[in-house]
Amino acid sequence: MNDELGTGYEIPSGEEPSDFLDLRREVAGLLRAREGDLIEEIDRVLKVTVPGYGDLPAEVFEDVRQSFREFLNLSIEYYEADELAVTHIKSVANDIGRKRASQGMLLPAVFDGFDAAETHVWGKLTEALLPRGYFPYAWIELANMRDRFGKLVR
Repeated sequence: MNDELGTGYEIPSGEEPSDFLDLRREVAGLLRAREGDLIEEIDRVLKVTVPGYGDLPAEVFEDVRQSFREFLNLSIEYYEADELAVTHIKSVANDIGRKRASQGMLLPAVFDGFDAAETHVWGKLTEALLPRGYFPYAWIELANMRDRFGKLVR
């Protein structure tokens, strides 16, 4: 069992660590506040950009939608937490992967859907938060967290 922490980051010495923590909190808050809108937007993005998603039966697509809600909630938890065990993240991702496999979805299509949704969400987050003037190191550390999360859910 791997209980390695999923939020490892380093703050440069002499920098204000609260800037990175504030950015993380703001990301989580924005995800929480816009969850419903983001899910609707993800629906459109998947149907237009990822082959096969537009052809999914309604009940399967509703389950996919629910999975993205789960991923958004896991993301919120990830960015808010001081520590979040890798086993928790992987457990949620594995459960979702098993659901998709049982519905006959191929792994590359699942990854393509995740990538399209993540790209869309991060576009919205950066559009909203870049003008707020966070230090560059905070954005770099946030990008490192995003990359780590993406690797953990694969």
